[in-house]
Amino acid sequence: MVGTAGGARANAPLTDAEQQVCRTLNHCLKIVDDHPMDSYDYAVLTEEFRRYGSKGRDALIRRLRKGGPKAGHAADLLALSRDASALPPLKALKTHKDESVRTLAHRTYEALEKRLGKADPALPESMTRPAIPVSLPCPTSKPVSLASQQREMPFFEVDVAQPDRFGAYRPSAPYRIASPRTLRSDLTSAVSVPGGWLAGYSGGLIRYDNDTGEPDVMGDTSVLSLQRKKPTDLTSGVWAIMDAPEGVILSDALTGRTVIRLSGQLRGLGRTKEDHLIVSTTTGAIVRLSAEGELMTGCGDTA
Repeated sequence: MVGTAGGARANAPLTDAEQQVCRTLNHCLKIVDDHPMDSYDYAVLTEEFRRYGSKGRDALIRRLRKGGPKAGHAADLLALSRDASALPPLKALKTHKDESVRTLAHRTYEALEKRLGKADPALPESMTRPAIPVSLPCPTSKPVSLASQQREMPFFEVDVAQPDRFGAYRPSAPYRIASPRTLRSDLTSAVSVPGGWLAGYSGGLIRYDNDTGEPDVMGDTSVLSLQRKKPTDLTSGVWAIMDAPEGVILSDALTGRTVIRLSGQLRGLGRTKEDHLIVSTTTGAIVRLSAEGELMTGCGDTA
C-alpha cells in the first residue's frame, strides 16, 4: 500500500488510488498466491477483491478448486469476504473429486456462513490484568527472563487457527484450538522440551510437536512465564507461573499438578545460587521451589 510522506500529509486522508494495492485482478491474485494470511493484511485484500465483484469472487473460487497451497490462501480470503454469493459455488465444491479440496471448501463455507449469520460484535475485552514490573524477589537472587525462549520458538502458530469474534476459524489452518488468545502476539514464554516446545500464552498453555507442529492444549489459564526446573537440563521438567483471578499459580507444566497458589500478582522472579526458583507477589509472599518440587518460604540463604 502506498503510504504518505512528510509531516504535512501525515493526517491527510488517502486517495482512492493510494488505498488500492492491486493494479489489476491478476495482480491481486499474485499477492494472494504469494502471501499467506499470517503475513499480509487480508482485510485490505478483501476490499480489493470486492472492487472486482463477481470476477474477483470467481477467481478465488477457481484458485480453491485447483487445490494446493494457493487454494488455502484463496479460501482464507473468501472466508473473510462476507459475500453471500460465494456460498453456492463453495457448496458445489463439497463434491469435488479431491478430498483436500472438499475439506477446504467445507471449512470455507462454514467460516463464511458464521460471519454472515452474525452482526459484527464488539471485540471482547482482554481478561489479562494490568502488568506489574517484575523485579528481583530477594536482594542476592539471580535474575531470570520472564520471556524465556520466546524468540527462539519456531512459528508453530501459522498452522493453527483460533476462533475470531464471529466464532469462525481460518479455513487453511491444519489445526484448530478453542482459545482466541494464542496467537504469536499473545506468546509470553516458551521452553523447548524433548520432542517439542511448551508455549505459554495469555490464552493458555500449549505443547507443540516438533515434527508435525500439532498443538496439544494443556490448559487455558494465562501463563506469565515458563521456567526449567534445572536451567541447563532439557529433561528436568518445567515450572509454569500463571495468572489467575484468585492470584498466582505455580504448577508443573507437563503434569498440570498445582504446587501452590499465592494471593496477589507476580512481583518478583529469580534464582538462588542452588538454582531454586524464587517467586514473590504484590501481597509480600515469597516462595522458593527446588527442581525436585520442595517448597520453601522466604529468601533463605541466597548469598
